This record gives sequence, structure tokens and C-alpha cells, in this order.
Amino acid sequence: MPLMPESTEIGRVQRLFESGDTPEAVAVLTAFLRKNGLDFHRRRYSIDSERFAAHRSLSGLTQAQLASEIGLTSGQISHVQTGRSGVGILTMLLLVSVFGVPAPELMP
Repeated sequence: MPLMPESTEIGRVQRLFESGDTPEAVAVLTAFLRKNGLDFHRRRYSIDSERFAAHRSLSGLTQAQLASEIGLTSGQISHVQTGRSGVGILTMLLLVSVFGVPAPELMP
């Protein structure tokens, strides 16, 4: 099950969408994206392999544990960590949430 902590802005967006308050959810999500240097229109984000590995290690998660937390496979996490694959905006939001850092901290 993907990580959507109740205490995060991402969790707030999820609750707003679930309650039917779509305009407020979009406003909160847009503000969160801007604050974290992200853009709805960008399809993929490159990840800095060393920074990603460092933040994953600091979080105390194995690749398998991180994959489980954000709804990916271990192979997908391996590809991201080795720089063979970028991530979409949803995965970037989940990584930002798990690692507790702004998105630019994970980018080259």
C-alpha cells in the first residue's frame, strides 16, 4: 500500500479528494508542488543516484522496504537508484514524503 501519512500535505490532498473538495485539493497540491520545485507538466524527473542512495540509507529502508512503502517493485527502485530510470511526478511526491526532503535534493 502506498505511503500517504495523515500528517503530510500529500495526506491532506488525499483526504480533500476523497471528501469531494477537488478545487481545494488541487490548490493544496499545486502549492506543495511549487514548494518542492515540481511541475505538473513535466513527465519524468531524473534522480541523482548518490543522493537517492544516501537518503534511502538515512531513512533506514532497504530497496525492498522503500518499494513496498511507495507501491513500486524492488527492481524499479534499483533502476531509479542506479540512474537507469527517472520517476514520474507521483513517485517523486512519494519519495519526497518518505525522505522528508524537497524534490531538488533528489535531482542532479
